[in-house]
Amino acid sequence: MDKSDNKSDDGETPFECPNFIVVDNDCTIHMLKSSQFEEIEETRKRPMTLMKLLDSPIKALAVRPSAFMIALSCENGNLYEWNFNEKKMILEPKKTFEEKGKPTCLDFR
Repeated sequence: MDKSDNKSDDGETPFECPNFIVVDNDCTIHMLKSSQFEEIEETRKRPMTLMKLLDSPIKALAVRPSAFMIALSCENGNLYEWNFNEKKMILEPKKTFEEKGKPTCLDFR
């Protein structure tokens, strides 16, 4: 399909992107959809909260969409694994790293 065919009535191409996850300063994880950027009503622009109440700021995050999994490494050395399909809000650490071994980068294999 030609991009010119994807224009709105006013001639502008709509903003489109995949859903994405953001983390705020309170260690709360939110999901945003591209359609929310076109909303006029303020209450419809708010992201969906996926998880909150982590005990320390997030330093690294990796996503495995095919298995609905997110791995999180926090500043205090805790490593979490979270199934975002189940949407549990409170997690128990899978592992805690000492000062020298705290992960700063994560990847699923």
